[in-house]
Amino acid sequence: MKRWILTFFLLFTCLMTGCAAQKEESTDAMLEDELIRIGDNSCTLAEAMIFVAAQKNIYQDSYGGDIWSVKLSEGTFETYIMNGLKTYLGKLFSAAQMAGNEGYTLTDEETTKVNQAAAAYMAAMSEDEIAATHLNEEIVRDAYEQYVLARKLYDHVLADANVEISSDEARVIHLQKLLYVTQDLSETEVQEKKAAAEQAAAGIAEGKDFAAVSGDGVITELEVMRGQMDPDVETAVFALATGEVSPVLDTDEGYVIYKCTDSYDEAASNANKAKLLAEHRDQVFNEYLDSYLKEHQALFNDQAWEKLSISGYQGAASANFYTIYQQYFSEQQ
Repeated sequence: MKRWILTFFLLFTCLMTGCAAQKEESTDAMLEDELIRIGDNSCTLAEAMIFVAAQKNIYQDSYGGDIWSVKLSEGTFETYIMNGLKTYLGKLFSAAQMAGNEGYTLTDEETTKVNQAAAAYMAAMSEDEIAATHLNEEIVRDAYEQYVLARKLYDHVLADANVEISSDEARVIHLQKLLYVTQDLSETEVQEKKAAAEQAAAGIAEGKDFAAVSGDGVITELEVMRGQMDPDVETAVFALATGEVSPVLDTDEGYVIYKCTDSYDEAASNANKAKLLAEHRDQVFNEYLDSYLKEHQALFNDQAWEKLSISGYQGAASANFYTIYQQYFSEQQ
């Protein structure tokens, strides 16, 4: 995955989760093109379009233009992304406001880079795109300033949080599972399944493999991490060394025997550790930010938001906010 995509998801995934303390306001309380206001900081409709364009570039480049109409349980994919973007922008501009309140500012070097990034963004746009978005260099520069300030706060909070994930917490194992289903069976049939499982266990203890003893049992191969199984079953299988077999376990789905074929998948465990670490970091930052938002409510102009659309958005296809950010701030990631 490209580093600019990692940079994007580091903040986007974090900021789109949690509960942003946003309050819908009438256009009488906010300027017509003002989308979000938090303290003396605000996001305009034109500024939001920069992030709408970035979303369109990221997903449409990977999945094509039909992705936006894909049906999900809560509407279309476009609805899902726009709802996430709404939360993201509220928290991004709130984080930037919070950073300013806590004394964070851009260094001279960062200011220079922000100016260069804004100029590069505008240079990548065609005249038609500029006309469609009503963007100018000042608006783009403010968007980069907001993003840099939010990242400064994010990095500071995480530096103090000392978030750690142990290797055992992240461990991914591989199992063979032999299941004798007991659901919807009579008591006599359940006892027959139990006897079959015990007979299979005896055969396995003699050195036979699952296929040789399974009978009417169902064999499956599993890759398992913590939190995916019943706690008692998890304790039993994660105690197994490679090659070891569990006793017959009585579970909701039936009688089960597990064989551990790999007690530590290093590549999968490392990937899971990175995922868990990111989730814990996001939780820490969201809790930190939400505590601020409880006392400093973000105001949201729902009428202005209705003017935004990803699928129908025609501007800024040539410029990508996060790609250009990465070009000038890559050493800070």
